[in-house]
Amino acid sequence: MHELRLKDRSGAYRVVYAIPRSGMVYVVHAFKKTTERTPLRHVELVRRRLKEVK
Repeated sequence: MHELRLKDRSGAYRVVYAIPRSGMVYVVHAFKKTTERTPLRHVELVRRRLKEVK
């Protein structure tokens, strides 16, 4: 799992992606950061989707 952190005038964004052994890039989740900590619902969603990719 990898995380891309982006910032611009409208806020901060996160893109979570995975690159399994097949070499393909799977964008698992992307969201706008609205709090300092990542909300649990985003973390759980990423975990569920990573299981599907593997």
